[in-house]
Amino acid sequence: MKFSGFIFDFDGLLLDTEMPRFTAWQEEFAKLGFPLTFKDWWKTIGTGPSAYDPAKHLFELTKGRVDPLAINRSANIRSDELVASAKLLPGVEDFIHTAAKAGKPMAVASSSDYEWVIGHLTRFDLLPYFMAVFTARDVKNVKPDPELYLLATEKLELPASSILAFEDSPNGIKAAKAAGLHCLAVPNRITSEMDLSSADLIVESFTGLHPESHFAIK
Repeated sequence: MKFSGFIFDFDGLLLDTEMPRFTAWQEEFAKLGFPLTFKDWWKTIGTGPSAYDPAKHLFELTKGRVDPLAINRSANIRSDELVASAKLLPGVEDFIHTAAKAGKPMAVASSSDYEWVIGHLTRFDLLPYFMAVFTARDVKNVKPDPELYLLATEKLELPASSILAFEDSPNGIKAAKAAGLHCLAVPNRITSEMDLSSADLIVESFTGLHPESHFAIK
């Protein structure tokens, strides 16, 4: 199946921000003698921060012996350091550039903060390629609610059936499918162990994908 437009998630799909954030929090847990596993972190992926609060979790584990605000500040500083050295995931840049040259309209639909997404898209000179960037500030409900994808679909002015969404998490896939879109999953190091079977197609990376291809959608 060939598609006329594309909508992208951001975190863990275009840029590997998930592993740096997980690593930063894993270090905070380890300092206090507690493990943090991928399964713990899965609760945060593809949705808003209310789904899992690692600082609150540590507060509970230590029976109130830590300051959640201080822990948050420490983890965020460390996470930002790690993300600053992160590169776009394999094949992402080529796919977006090729899609733009082919005249394919594109948008971003992310549950993250606006400043976070815009800042990184600007850092990698990707922002001009997108007709719109929708984030948590634009909707009442983030993923797995379909609201972000519905907004992006409306902006692209294309039938939902002609748009392919790219996601890396079950919550994102659920949101895209609920908006009537086909969805291709590109898992990262953390989400590769999650159940992504509800996606129409799963690939290892953007490498080798071409926006003019006939995708083998099931």
